[in-house]
Order: sequence, then structure tokens, then C-alpha cells
Amino acid sequence: MTSSFLSIEFGEMELSPFTYYSVIVIAIVFVLCFVLSSIPLARNLNKNNHNKN
Repeated sequence: MTSSFLSIEFGEMELSPFTYYSVIVIAIVFVLCFVLSSIPLARNLNKNNHNKN
């Protein structure tokens, strides 16, 4: 492990910094898309509940 500063160990896997941060960015984008897609759903649920009352 002479180049330990160039790789990030994740369990037994060694990931390059590009791969490691790509996984983090993809996870953040996934969460952001999930949050943004739930806004119209919440609005529709509120409209349906308001119409029933």
C-alpha cells in the first residue's frame, strides 16, 4: 500500500478518489430527486384531502 493517499479503502475494496466521490454525488443527486419528486405528490394529496372535506 504505497499509494494509500491516492485510494480510499471501503471495507476490502480500494476505490480511487474519483470513484468514491462519484458514488457520494450520485447518492446526493438521488436524494435530491426523491425530495423534489415528492413535492407534487404532497400537493396532490393535500388537494384531494381538501376536496373531500
